[in-house]
Amino acid sequence: MENSPVHTKGDRVDGGLIMRAPLALVADDEPAVLRPIRAILGSIGYEVITASNGLEVVEVVRERARSGARMPELVISDVNMPWLAGPEALLAVIEHLGQAAVIVMTGHISPDLEGRVRPLRARIFAKPELMSTLRDVVCECRPQLAH
Repeated sequence: MENSPVHTKGDRVDGGLIMRAPLALVADDEPAVLRPIRAILGSIGYEVITASNGLEVVEVVRERARSGARMPELVISDVNMPWLAGPEALLAVIEHLGQAAVIVMTGHISPDLEGRVRPLRARIFAKPELMSTLRDVVCECRPQLAH
């Protein structure tokens, strides 16, 4: 009996090859922000997982690392979230994120914030700016993943 290829949600089959959809982790405590980001990323081929606070970010990444699941290639996080701020949550799991592109979004960019995210190699955007240019920003961060 021949084994059929196994693929997951977001994968596409191209000429018999399974093309794995890039994975994005998006963290924000506002559903009104998560929904459009998820829709935009989905429209350019990403599989999206979400977290609604900083502790969830840590839990999701650590669980994926523990289980051997693939890690996100793109991480977009709000700064101010309940339980644990976005930059601090990402710093807690940075060793698991490898070469993931990291984008931090906030209502207000400050020198203090720039210092907090420097170890993440993150790009910082004001939320309104990111929401209006997300597709272009993602393509600039990871052009080989965003089609």
